[in-house]
Amino acid sequence: MKSFAHLEGAKIVAADGTFLGIISTRPFDPDSIANEFGEYGNEFKPKSIFNEFGQYGNRLSSLSPFNPMAAAPPKISRDDRFVAYLTKNSFLSPRIDPDELLSWLRPDR
Repeated sequence: MKSFAHLEGAKIVAADGTFLGIISTRPFDPDSIANEFGEYGNEFKPKSIFNEFGQYGNRLSSLSPFNPMAAAPPKISRDDRFVAYLTKNSFLSPRIDPDELLSWLRPDR
């Protein structure tokens, strides 16, 4: 399995400027996308990339990391510097596949 430890604490921000959480292995961190009960990791919350019915998690949304054709997927940044796009869109680079990141964050899923 690929490791994303170098991204611990990095921010995820949508193209419209909405904060979508941080990459953190701490499942109880309120800002972590690994927190299944938090604002950013819960599949029912509007700002979660895991909400299939929301604009940030819907596979048809241009703002979703799960849309393989998204022209404006979320960006990952660290210390206010762009690191990579969080996207399935293989035409964007550098990119991190959201499913690979999720497998690392939540290995039990």
